[in-house]
Amino acid sequence: MQYGEMHCLGCNIRCEILPSKEFSSTQCLNRQVCIWPAVNFFFETGLKSLINSVDVIFPVSGFIFVDFSWRSIRFFMDERWIDYLGCAEMKIILLSDRKMTPLAAYYSLNEPRVSGVIYLSDDISNLKTALRKVFIGQPLVRQTARPLTKSEKEILYLTLSNYSVSDISRELVVDTKAVYNIRQRLEGKLGVKIRRFL
Repeated sequence: MQYGEMHCLGCNIRCEILPSKEFSSTQCLNRQVCIWPAVNFFFETGLKSLINSVDVIFPVSGFIFVDFSWRSIRFFMDERWIDYLGCAEMKIILLSDRKMTPLAAYYSLNEPRVSGVIYLSDDISNLKTALRKVFIGQPLVRQTARPLTKSEKEILYLTLSNYSVSDISRELVVDTKAVYNIRQRLEGKLGVKIRRFL
C-alpha cells in the first residue's frame, strides 16, 4: 500500500516530512506536528484546532498523530506503516476510536516506536489534558481494554485482506476451528463483526 506524503502542520509552509524530508523542515523553529493518514479533513481540522488550543511549549522532537480509527484500518494492514512513520524520527501518538482500542493497546504494549495512545471517546477537556501530557512528556492513562494478541491481530489483517478461514488456517498453520475461535474472541474485543466490514 502506498502511504502517501506527510507534511508538517506547524506553520503555513507545510514542509514535507515523508517520504523525503525537506531541508527547510530541519531548520524550522516552529513545533513539528503531523497528522497521518491525511484522508479525513474534519479529523485534521479538529485536531489542529485542539493542538493550537493547548498552551504548552513543545519539545524539540515533533509529533505524528495517527488517525487510528476503524475507517482508516486499511492503512494498518501490515507492519510497514509503523516502519514508514518511524523514518520521520518523531514521536508517534495513536488517536484511537472505541472499535480500535484493543488494536491500539496491542501496539502500545508491543511497539516501542508508539509513544502513547489517546482514546477519542473522551470529552474535549480530557483530550486537551491528554495532549498537554503528550507535549510535556508525561505518561498517558492506560485504557483498561484487553489488547489483541498477536494471533488475533494476524487473523484480523488476513480477514480484512479477504482471506477465507481455510486460507488463514494454511497461512498461520493452525486448525480451522482455532481460526473460528480466535476470530470470535477478536470480534468480541472489537465489538464489531469483521465480515460485515468487508
